Amino acid sequence: MKKFLMIVVAVILVLLALDYAYFHMGIYLDFDQDEPTSFMKVEGETIYKDGVPFEIRGVNMGSGIPGDWSTDFAVDKETYLRWFGYIQKMGANT
Repeated sequence: MKKFLMIVVAVILVLLALDYAYFHMGIYLDFDQDEPTSFMKVEGETIYKDGVPFEIRGVNMGSGIPGDWSTDFAVDKETYLRWFGYIQKMGANT
């Protein structure tokens, strides 16, 4: 019984040490040696998608109708669908 308890305590200590090393010290074992690939890259202040400069055009949508409180949640499904149509016609990509 003593051997079993010693083994269990040793395993728990090893797991706690690994947990501390990974989450608190940032030490981890990387078994995947492949280089990550991406179709986007950044040089200076320019973003490139597949080698072509990419312009970000986006819309910030809230949960309320302009002029109303956002906590009223007065926007219905049809209004959102109409807004999405306007956003698509505008050419937003974000």
